[in-house]
Amino acid sequence: MNIYFVLQNDNGGYDTYDSFVCVAPDEETARNMSPAGGAMDWRDEWSTSSWARDSTRVSVRLIGKAKDKAQTVICSSFNAG
Repeated sequence: MNIYFVLQNDNGGYDTYDSFVCVAPDEETARNMSPAGGAMDWRDEWSTSSWARDSTRVSVRLIGKAKDKAQTVICSSFNAG
C-alpha cells in the first residue's frame, strides 16, 4: 500500500476540504477516495460541494509506503465556516 497526499483547488472557502492524506493501493484509488473516508460519490451534490466537482480536478502525489494494508484516510483538512 502507498501513502498519498490528495489536493483539490476546485472548491474553496467555508465548509470545504482542501486536502487529505490517505493509504491506498494506487493513485486512481486515492483520487476517488472521499476526504471524509470511503469512496467518493461524484454524483452526490453535498460531496462535490465540499470537495472537487470531479476526479480530474484532484491532484495526487505519492509520499511514501505504508506497512499496514488497510485503505483509509489518515487525516484531512476541512475549512469550517
